[in-house]
Amino acid sequence: MTINASKEFNKILLFILVLLPIYQDSPLSKYLGAAGYTIVMPLSLILIVLYVLIFRRLPKNEYLTGLVKLGIGMTIVSFAAIPVWLISGHNIVVASEFLPVKALKVNLEYFSYPAYVALLVILTRKTGTKAIGEDSFITLIILTIICLIEKQQSPYAFQNLHFSGIFPYWRIRLLTTEASWTAMMIYVYTALSLYWAITYKKRVAVVISIICAATLILNTGSKTLMASIAITAVVYVVVAFRTLSMKKILGVLIMAFLLLAFSYTILPVLSGEFANDIENYSSTATRLYTSIVGLIIGIIIPCGAGGAVSVGVYQSMLLRLLPWFQRRFPLFSVNEIVAIATSQTDEAVTVKSGILNQNMYWGIVGTIIFFAIFVKVTRELTKNKVQNSTLLIVTFWTTVILLFAGGLSFEFWLILGFLICVNEQYKRNINQLQGEI
Repeated sequence: MTINASKEFNKILLFILVLLPIYQDSPLSKYLGAAGYTIVMPLSLILIVLYVLIFRRLPKNEYLTGLVKLGIGMTIVSFAAIPVWLISGHNIVVASEFLPVKALKVNLEYFSYPAYVALLVILTRKTGTKAIGEDSFITLIILTIICLIEKQQSPYAFQNLHFSGIFPYWRIRLLTTEASWTAMMIYVYTALSLYWAITYKKRVAVVISIICAATLILNTGSKTLMASIAITAVVYVVVAFRTLSMKKILGVLIMAFLLLAFSYTILPVLSGEFANDIENYSSTATRLYTSIVGLIIGIIIPCGAGGAVSVGVYQSMLLRLLPWFQRRFPLFSVNEIVAIATSQTDEAVTVKSGILNQNMYWGIVGTIIFFAIFVKVTRELTKNKVQNSTLLIVTFWTTVILLFAGGLSFEFWLILGFLICVNEQYKRNINQLQGEI
């Protein structure tokens, strides 16, 4: 393969890895359950194994090493917890899942995340990080087109591409299983598109990105996405006030104006949506309560319950703390919570918060290590004097906050991987300059 052909292959593969996370209702869900909603999970594992077999090595990166060590710790806990569970008098089958198999599936799903990041690192070393921004911009346009087509074809849009999502479905969910999953996706691809367009002075692309984002926000009506606007403003103020300058003061003023506009326009709609949800449905109650339980389990068991035994521990804790929750939130519907706690299958037996679900698996110790990686990545952006680092830091920490309301999806790993790749690229540039001097 020639050098040009190899470079083009790398660019195509990188585009596929950036694009594929938007499809989250794949036929693999029939065989792998929740792990099969996206084909990125098995694809990442297969590609990284092939890479190791061909090149006999993994890419060296301190953040990847940290993520892999965290996964190894979780794997040890997952399998070590099973005999303890059995000695305590429990069954080896919980919610129709054979615990050793459940542990294997959960840990393979986790390892697909650093595998995905590793692939981004490998490819951007060949193509540069600019390619991820370009690919994100194209993906954002594709998402907008999908949204507009779905609006026209609702409630039976893209039936052949949905394998777990129900029909008829009246809300915009793009290529995911349900509408709430679109928030992180839209936010990440918009942020990466804007960063690329601003950094490389693509003025037309800035305008197109804003139009696409506005179209998606207005049509999805996602509560989480609406809330992310306010979260971004608050995070920006916190980050900007670390070191003041006229440019940052102006940015704070602009964010304050946007927050005020949000309070008078989107917030009343958001409040109405939550009030309606509390009164008629149970998703808000489920998200809040399961998150509380996921946090408590991680604190009670500091090293976590692992990826298998946690199912039984979680269901038991859901029932035990439910009276306490009902006394404090009497207006909430708890029907969905009871259904999860008594479910005979593990399909929906998860904390409705990506980060707190992991907290249940690896405990508060693992969560602290996880956040330590985040802090180190963002501090290095400032240390390396990365262009428009404030935009990246604000975007990233907003997505971290969004993890408390959604799953640990591959869009999040895309932006974390992008930050890792940007740091690598700037460090290489610094080393080259020092070598020339």
